[in-house]
Amino acid sequence: MPVGGFSTTRPDLPHPLGAEIVTPSSSMWRIGELPVRTAQRPGRRVHIIGLCGATGETVQTLAHRPLPLRVAWQWPGAYAALEEMEDGLVLHTDPAAAMPLYAVTWRGTWAWSTSARHLAAQSPPTTEPP
Repeated sequence: MPVGGFSTTRPDLPHPLGAEIVTPSSSMWRIGELPVRTAQRPGRRVHIIGLCGATGETVQTLAHRPLPLRVAWQWPGAYAALEEMEDGLVLHTDPAAAMPLYAVTWRGTWAWSTSARHLAAQSPPTTEPP
């Protein structure tokens, strides 16, 4: 049940076959039913990806203040936090890698995913010099 996306929302961004876009103005996609809870305010969106023990009210307050440094291990569960802002994004994952995140440069932006396999499938092929 992977989740992934890009550090921008340009219109030409791919996503895996069968993936759904999580929020209409986001480049984030998911396959399957992995929970994604979103809190937003103008110019900022915070997503909690995976199973997280934070209450719905707590998640909603995250959009209105800087995320604490311990956000990826503050509550029980296997989850990651994603901050989407107008000028980019920040991914937070726990040091034990219960919810690993992978990233790669992709045509002038960054692509990320909870699945290295799905991320590799989105990456453009590289050409070897002759």
